[in-house]
Amino acid sequence: MAKELVVSDASTLIGLAAAEAFELLRGLFGQVAVSTTVRDEVFAGGDRPSARALSSAIGDGWITVVEVEPIAANAANLDAGEASSLAFALEHRVSY
Repeated sequence: MAKELVVSDASTLIGLAAAEAFELLRGLFGQVAVSTTVRDEVFAGGDRPSARALSSAIGDGWITVVEVEPIAANAANLDAGEASSLAFALEHRVSY
């Protein structure tokens, strides 16, 4: 059986951190991937709970940061983080 990989966008990470439920991702999925764009969006918030939680999760190794080729997102009204997450998921056929 193939191992399932889950991709997250910034909104999920920010929302879970705000609800003090960031660790649910780890409990539910074990390993989560985020694009460099998503990482940068979360870190742009400065010293907020989501940035601290993401930094810790990356350091612990259960969130992996991946490089993703940009895709045209204007037609679907997606922001850069959503577009990069979707591009990675489509490229690797992962859960989103």
